[in-house]
Amino acid sequence: TPPITTYGSAPFVTSYQATCAMGYAPVWRFYYWESITPNGTSIVFTAQTSIDGATWGAAAPIGTALPPPNVTPTWTSGPQTVDQALVASGQVSRPYLLVTATLVPDSTHTAAPVLTNWQLTYDCIASE
Repeated sequence: TPPITTYGSAPFVTSYQATCAMGYAPVWRFYYWESITPNGTSIVFTAQTSIDGATWGAAAPIGTALPPPNVTPTWTSGPQTVDQALVASGQVSRPYLLVTATLVPDSTHTAAPVLTNWQLTYDCIASE
């Protein structure tokens, strides 16, 4: 009998750097994803921001992928922008951003989600 493949929870981290002209600051917009989430699985997304890329703020929740549907038919996002999620956690958008997608298997550890595509945008707004 072949061994049964089992899955554990696993983080997938993507880093971003915004570049704005002097006198302007980045505002992170929606984080969009496409995913495959078998029943009982999920992908939990968080964001952390930094002014220097070395010291990071607390992780702010920005969305969760879970069924239904098992396969996202279009780009999907959380209910608020990354900036709104950061502000809700007492932070502001900074030039550096880390997005962590934590892939969570089902309770039997025999099915795992797949993050198939992702994108993030930002705007540069006049600094105060």
